[in-house]
Amino acid sequence: MKKLLLLASICILTLAAPRPTQDDFNACFEKNKDSIVSVNGNYGIAITPELIAVVKNSDTAINDYVKFDPFLGLYLVKSNQNLHVPDMVDENDDTKFNKATWVATLSDSNASIMGHVKAFGSTLGDFDELNFDVNITAQLNSACCKLVGLAIGDNKFIPVRYLKHFAAYDDVYYGDIGVSFTENETGFYVASADPLGRGKALMPKDKILSVDNTAPKGIRWLNEKVLFAPKGSILEFKILRDNEEIKLFIPVSGEIKLKDNSIDEISPKVAATLDTLTSKNTDIDAYGVSLGEILLPWGIVVDKELIVTKVIEDTPAHAFGIAKNDKILQVNNDRVKTYKDMLEKIDKQSSFLLLFTRNNFDFFARVVRER
Repeated sequence: MKKLLLLASICILTLAAPRPTQDDFNACFEKNKDSIVSVNGNYGIAITPELIAVVKNSDTAINDYVKFDPFLGLYLVKSNQNLHVPDMVDENDDTKFNKATWVATLSDSNASIMGHVKAFGSTLGDFDELNFDVNITAQLNSACCKLVGLAIGDNKFIPVRYLKHFAAYDDVYYGDIGVSFTENETGFYVASADPLGRGKALMPKDKILSVDNTAPKGIRWLNEKVLFAPKGSILEFKILRDNEEIKLFIPVSGEIKLKDNSIDEISPKVAATLDTLTSKNTDIDAYGVSLGEILLPWGIVVDKELIVTKVIEDTPAHAFGIAKNDKILQVNNDRVKTYKDMLEKIDKQSSFLLLFTRNNFDFFARVVRER
């Protein structure tokens, strides 16, 4: 009891808390030892009352498991007994858990190794890193006896945010919208966006003002807002583009169907642009078929060389992520070089596939039109 009272006093102190002792972490081991579970010789810890995160090793196999995550190197195993789950640190509270927080591996041999967090991983490919030598698999605790993560050797550990996400689904799932972010002294920006990804409506140099009404707290926060987004969720990005604030709603998961690009009705913006082009631009009717009847309701205006000159807001093409200066290379499986080529290949088709190129990156987009 005295040891636990001492731990409580350490946890109440600020960042100037004294270095914990071996006895302090021995007390943590006594408190949380029932959460350490061996599964066929593999080290595991309880992360819910029914589920164990088990580290894969090369010596013994596990045949009965819920799932295996090759990135984490973990099995998720269901227990037929009610498990003791340790309290977990709140990684989002910088005042309670940060790089100055003392952490240690738990051991029943009075040999806990302690130190601090050296670095927090910021992307899916980064584990969190310790500033002291740990080359064993072990539960990692704070001096408050709260679970910090699972040490996996090489001074790396799997943090609790990954363990919680690992237990949340029966399959291996991470959010992905195909967007990378960068930071400079003026804020957070889109570095790149895959034209075929879910975040294709975002564009390089867009400034990220908020995600789900919260201002970005860092690159790690931005990436993990996507990585750990619940299945089926839609993230609201508020961005600054060309000095204009824009809201974009980005689906993190779920099937994207081509029929979502179909045209049910022409928006007022499209109708106005169509009227302007057909009345003032002789190129539109040069070959007997109005370009507006083919691509404009979808939201695209191209020139004679099939380079996109305009993408109209609130249209399928705008939502898809088509951008000015994209170039059309192909209709279905046929190469096209001119406006006339494209009209001949499209003819009266109600649906066709366009191959675009952008900065040496080629991508497809389907146009569905009504006749």
